[in-house]
Amino acid sequence: MRQLLLRGLLLLLCGLLLLPALAGCRSGEEPGDDTAAGTGSDAGETPGGTDTPQPTPGELVLAADGTVRYRIVYPDAGDNLYYEAALELAEVVKNQVGSAPRVQKESVAAVAEPQPTIYIGSTEALRASGLAEGMGLGDYRVAAGGEDLYLAAYSTAALAEAVDHLSRRIRNGLEGDGITLRGYAREETVSELLNGVPLPGGDLTLWSYCVGADEGSAVLVAAGAEQSDFEDYLESLAALSYTVSARSAGATGEFAACSGDGQALYVSLGGGELRVEREPPESAFLPPVGEQSFDRVCDTTGYLLGVYGGGAFENGMSMVYLLADGTFLIYDGGHNESDADQLWRTLSDVAAENGLGTVRISAWMLTHCHSDHTGMFPAFLRKYGGRVRLETVFLNRPSADQGSAGGSMAADEQAVLDALSSYSTGTKVRRLHTGQVFWLADVQVEVLYTAADLRQGSLSDYNDASTVTRLTINGKTVLMTGDAAAGAWGTLVERCGAALKSDILQVPHHGAAPGGSVEAYDLIDPDVLLWPAGDQLYADLLAEMNPGPCGHLVSMVSPENIHIAGVLGRVTPICFA
Repeated sequence: MRQLLLRGLLLLLCGLLLLPALAGCRSGEEPGDDTAAGTGSDAGETPGGTDTPQPTPGELVLAADGTVRYRIVYPDAGDNLYYEAALELAEVVKNQVGSAPRVQKESVAAVAEPQPTIYIGSTEALRASGLAEGMGLGDYRVAAGGEDLYLAAYSTAALAEAVDHLSRRIRNGLEGDGITLRGYAREETVSELLNGVPLPGGDLTLWSYCVGADEGSAVLVAAGAEQSDFEDYLESLAALSYTVSARSAGATGEFAACSGDGQALYVSLGGGELRVEREPPESAFLPPVGEQSFDRVCDTTGYLLGVYGGGAFENGMSMVYLLADGTFLIYDGGHNESDADQLWRTLSDVAAENGLGTVRISAWMLTHCHSDHTGMFPAFLRKYGGRVRLETVFLNRPSADQGSAGGSMAADEQAVLDALSSYSTGTKVRRLHTGQVFWLADVQVEVLYTAADLRQGSLSDYNDASTVTRLTINGKTVLMTGDAAAGAWGTLVERCGAALKSDILQVPHHGAAPGGSVEAYDLIDPDVLLWPAGDQLYADLLAEMNPGPCGHLVSMVSPENIHIAGVLGRVTPICFA
């Protein structure tokens, strides 16, 4: 079986679309040259006459007035799976209108009377149509070309999913004694990663891909979506006994978190796209809706920590928030053991000043795993993990499907997970999703961007893997950006526009190119800057490294409201009164 699968992959590389011929998966006699589904005169009806309704764009009239207009064609060469899939679809049609489409081999269909056709598998017609380009192992695609419909799949499981997908559409298209398929003006391509995820209906272009190194993290994208598509999809989930645990409307559009059938689905609508991200239960984050009750023990305060000053580039990112319930929210942390020591000193000093007996970290946001942001994490847990209570780490690890930078920091990401496994007990590791809104004590957290928002294959700069969140503290908004670069900011500007407005900005990528943009800064229009850089780096940025955007940003804010992190040892309190 493995050899046959490899043969299918080799043919794919040669530009030929062939399903892996998984011999032995099913048995059966070789089908004849012209086989009809069912028995008796019901099988093999010919197309209707000249008065048969013709499809409008996006519609395929499969049957009208009890007469089936389509035949189903499978390839001459290949596994019996194609033939059996064709019979299964024919039977679905027969169950709806009482007659079945003729099932033919492609060589027979080529010399028979022409009629609209559903092509199953690696037919010559499919290759000629070009509708199979860009598919990978585990994908399936249902696509229209004129009046014909093409169904292609790479793997046995994907073929089963494709047949199930089309069967549902056939049943849903029943109108009296006719069947009209709607929504096939464009193609539908779905990865087996989304097997079991309900698909949206309507005239939407579908595709899917892996959006995380965590097994099972994938996204289904439906382009051309509107508010009604979002509502209809949630209704379809409810009909399948999914529970909506959270729903919100924010800067990025509509969002709903749903759970059911052993999985979590994060549904969002923004930028004309309906996106459904699927998470396995072990990495799903479904917090309670709204602000939760807590005992207030202190005022919420932020602390911008100095960065490692070794070498010529004084960069790094370390930000701590003391929340009103006495717990800490941490963003990143810095380069190395020196940064780990500074972070521990800050946490323990702030806890002591506020009469807190222990250091409890309710959440640690790792925006991305560049060494100047999370390089200190393993050292911190090794040295101080036994003295702190770390409840949740938020980390979105991108996959290679998302672009060339998707797996570029896999070793650093794994070092974080290994440290948690070795030195921290009971800590949950969770992924965040654009549109999510949740609370940590008195702080509201809104997720504005993750790398899953980028087009498939476009993550070429790992800085764009940075998760961007916005905090609301005592009515003040703080935009935490990590190292978000050009791809992230293009997406944020397009989707959020003026809703990016925030009171306080953590300057992206330390102020270095390509972090941020003049257009984005004008939309954010900040009053306060948190600049994760040393004094020398800050001066160099303005003088020669990135004077345009940085100079523009500095001109927007009063000098006393520009907080430079400095180097190790400096801690800058930020109040939100």
